[in-house]
Amino acid sequence: MVTWWAECPAAFAGIQYIYSQSPHCLSQHITSLNMKTFLLVCLIGVAVAVPRADQDATLLLDERSDNGDGNFKYAFETSNGIYKEKTGVPGSAGQSNMQGSYRFTLPDGTIAEVTFVADENGFRPESPLIPTPHPLPAHVHELLRIAEEQRAAGITFE
Repeated sequence: MVTWWAECPAAFAGIQYIYSQSPHCLSQHITSLNMKTFLLVCLIGVAVAVPRADQDATLLLDERSDNGDGNFKYAFETSNGIYKEKTGVPGSAGQSNMQGSYRFTLPDGTIAEVTFVADENGFRPESPLIPTPHPLPAHVHELLRIAEEQRAAGITFE
């Protein structure tokens, strides 16, 4: 039978060194290691046991309608505050034109809602939560007007 210290002499030498400093040092080291392992297991247990609202969500509303000709409508809502509804009709170029909305609860408890249209002109969401660029200063509008006048007069710059 081969013992662990014969297979791993470096570890055994390290333990011999610790033990040679003080016989109590080895037991303190093992106790410290056991304590750290116990704390790690406790932290993992707490992380796994944290309740998750989304995990237990139930379906409150589920309505679907598809006529098979490109016209459709659906809506669903869950108990954790998620809601989505969408209506679609065939578009002029064979695509589906859609409009609808969705909402959900933000981590701070406020409700985020987005309405949208998706058609030949692309996807256009609207919501107070969507960042928008700052308006241009008045002098920029004046410069753009002057540039347009120059282009109309045939003035070009190289």
